[in-house]
Amino acid sequence: MAGRQERPVVPETGPVRWCVPGTRLTAVAMTCCDGAVTNAVEESNRRLLRARDAMDRAYAQPLDVPALARIAHVSPAHFSRTFRATFGETPHRYLQRRRIERAMFLLRETSRNVTEICFDVGFASPGTFSRTFHDIVGCSPRQYRKQAVTTNVPTCFTMAWTRPGPARPAD
Repeated sequence: MAGRQERPVVPETGPVRWCVPGTRLTAVAMTCCDGAVTNAVEESNRRLLRARDAMDRAYAQPLDVPALARIAHVSPAHFSRTFRATFGETPHRYLQRRRIERAMFLLRETSRNVTEICFDVGFASPGTFSRTFHDIVGCSPRQYRKQAVTTNVPTCFTMAWTRPGPARPAD
């Protein structure tokens, strides 16, 4: 791009970013030619993190997208789109996964029955809980409890080793 001069791109708030004329400031990523992220994206990420933190804290409460969007100060449709783009899964799927992670812990560490655990982690129906558990973990809650072995290792390792992923196809 010989002969082009850099000129400032002035965001609404924050420092001036420099961009070569002829390049464009993208609306989705709000990045300039050098990849610098603007304050608008940083603020959007902070808002999404606030909503995700609220989901982590209140996973057992009935949460819906409009309530989470209010926390992030955006519309429900925009919240769903940007949450998925940022975190790689929908808000509903993220909340389900967090609830199942907590249920996995309770199944491993307590002797409470599956129905109690279902209601404690925020599911309204044992059937929905079992189906979602099977979709995420790959086995039923009862099978998981039978297979789970309690070991004395740091919690961070246990969380990493037992984090549910997508269900594996049957061989």
